[in-house]
Amino acid sequence: MAVGFATVLAGCATQVGPVIPKKLTLAVQATKPDETRAAWQPLVDDLAKELGIPIDLKALGQAETVAALADGTADVVWLSSSMAVDAVIDAKAKTFALYFNVNGTNGYKAVIATRADNGIKTLDDALTPGKYRYAAGAKTSTSGYILPQYFLFTPRKTTAEALFKSVQVGGHFQNLDALWATQVDVIVNNTTDLAAFQARTPGAANEIITLWESPLVPNDVLMTRSDMPADTQKMLDDLFLNYGKTAQQKELFKRASGIVNFIPADNKLLEPVSGFKFANELAQIEGNINLNADQKVAAVSRVNQRAEKFRRSLQIQR
Repeated sequence: MAVGFATVLAGCATQVGPVIPKKLTLAVQATKPDETRAAWQPLVDDLAKELGIPIDLKALGQAETVAALADGTADVVWLSSSMAVDAVIDAKAKTFALYFNVNGTNGYKAVIATRADNGIKTLDDALTPGKYRYAAGAKTSTSGYILPQYFLFTPRKTTAEALFKSVQVGGHFQNLDALWATQVDVIVNNTTDLAAFQARTPGAANEIITLWESPLVPNDVLMTRSDMPADTQKMLDDLFLNYGKTAQQKELFKRASGIVNFIPADNKLLEPVSGFKFANELAQIEGNINLNADQKVAAVSRVNQRAEKFRRSLQIQR
């Protein structure tokens, strides 16, 4: 049982009715923790008011968010679909909600984007070897790295690091800021964050152009541990799936992360994501010149073991 529920009344075994924890902790993955906390805190405060119990908010890095769920210091987490696969493996996590965004979709695409005024007109222009400065996400980022590597660079038998003049790594909005300030020439981003940036930045809707889009992948998801008490899980299902009806709730959802509403989901949603995630990890190992043959064999074995553990978790769920 997660640590967050250690505060449940000791006499709950004889209690009549649902067993409710005294507080909850929500961890949200973030590349800019201060900005994420500022965006999410009003929503979390209102969710706490709805439940009648305190909700602590944490804004953490991707791996830290998974670890918080695994060690029980977070009860609910908000994760990208790629990191959600890791959470299933490392934190025995279960997906319970998927969100629709302000674009009206429950998924997003990775995009390669540039400024309209820098002379880059096509994807082939952008991929001219050694010519342009590129901004990407961390290698754990679904849209910031995994999708473009799997669907764009691997078929061309290259990587962003090998192709571009320089590569800098940052969060999606950091990279959009860098493109807008002409500090880089080409970025990878996603349709949701790009639309949000264009909506709030005068001129960006026309000035930032998209050169490539990946296939659609699921939006970020809400997860709990698989050993979450049934009463508490139902409470969370009811809270998130029914929130967003009033004008105030709609605004709080939108300010937090462009959320319109949540729909039920489970770990089967992550199955296609796991396919390109693990394929990408195997390709990285194969192309790593710093690993000898034995190290590559060991690294491949670890990835295959994780992939098998994820597949087994889906079979159990079914």
